[in-house]
Amino acid sequence: MRMTILFILILLFSCNTRSQTESFPETSKIIDNSFKSFDRLFPVAMLDISNKGYKEKIPIIFVFFTEHNDEKEFLKKGDDISSYSFRKMPDGKYKPLFTEKALTFDKSYEEYLLKTKNYYDSVKIKMKIEPYLEFPKYPDWWQMDETPLLSNGKKMIFICQLEFYKPTSNDCKAFIFYDPENKIVTHVIQWD
Repeated sequence: MRMTILFILILLFSCNTRSQTESFPETSKIIDNSFKSFDRLFPVAMLDISNKGYKEKIPIIFVFFTEHNDEKEFLKKGDDISSYSFRKMPDGKYKPLFTEKALTFDKSYEEYLLKTKNYYDSVKIKMKIEPYLEFPKYPDWWQMDETPLLSNGKKMIFICQLEFYKPTSNDCKAFIFYDPENKIVTHVIQWD
């Protein structure tokens, strides 16, 4: 009897987790309309984080930055090409906390952007992202701890992690953090 109840609880929890994630949502449905550079944003998931105690859906988005991006174009203190953020707007969409100018690059990167876009377009049709999302208690950092801080000095809340290789062909791992007070999602990216 106990085993049956345990099995049912595990089954219910696993089904609930799957239903909480939308794989590869349309960029125009989750990014604020004032941001026009959609071609360098690759939404991988829209994640319901109610199981973490917040009635929110947050985006997981790979952004095509290069090492030549100007860090002055990042609007949140501490953000740069390997730590970028989005803020939830009143309409439920997310606004990048970097300017569109942060996404500019010279022509030598066009080939890599095209490769990322083609790969992403080919997998988003057939791939479900849920099996690749990891929810450990603490980040499994590839390098040093880079937990982003809130303005009061406390750590942002860790939500999940995801290797971006399968959905984007970029060999990096994203660590997703959340600031419930300011409704900010920060992606910390570490490269292998």
